[in-house]
Parts: sequence; structure tokens; C-alpha cells
Amino acid sequence: MSSGFRKTNKEFDDPRASVEFGFLLPDVQVQLVGKHRSNLLANESSTWRESILLDLRYGKPQYGNNEVVFIVTQQLGVELEWERDLNARALDQFLRMEN
Repeated sequence: MSSGFRKTNKEFDDPRASVEFGFLLPDVQVQLVGKHRSNLLANESSTWRESILLDLRYGKPQYGNNEVVFIVTQQLGVELEWERDLNARALDQFLRMEN
């Protein structure tokens, strides 16, 4: 959730591409996510912003609840994500389920 205090220039405010990196400990799993803005299902005039994500993961996470069993994992995920700015009025309408 965003605070709503954003710049008005969308070219600088919303980058077309981004990269995230993360890792989990003590399970030792590395995650690299690339994000690119797209318009596959949402058009330019929509208030929703659509992105394609490419998620790569590698490591030895714990297997279920067993603290002594770890498995080597390699994962590749391709995802679609939609997001939209949320201001106080929109939040109030959403919580009241008004259109």
C-alpha cells in the first residue's frame, strides 16, 4: 500500500522496468525478480497498471515442517500483476463496497 504522496510526472514516478533481489535464511534460497510494465490485458487509459514478472529462485529450502530435510530447488515463474493507486476516497469506497 502506498502513502499516496507521489510525483505527478508518471514517466519518473512509474519505471517501465525494475529488478528485485532477495534471499531467505536459514533456508538459503535466492530470488531474483524482473518486472516490466506491459499492456497485454489493460489498455493505456486504465487506472490499473499491468506488469509482467519473471521470477527465478534457487536454493535449499526446508522441506515442509521437517527441520532436518532440505531439498535443492530451481524455480522459474512468469506472472502478470495489476496495481493501482489507492487514495483515501477510493479506500473508503472500497471498504464500503460502493461503486
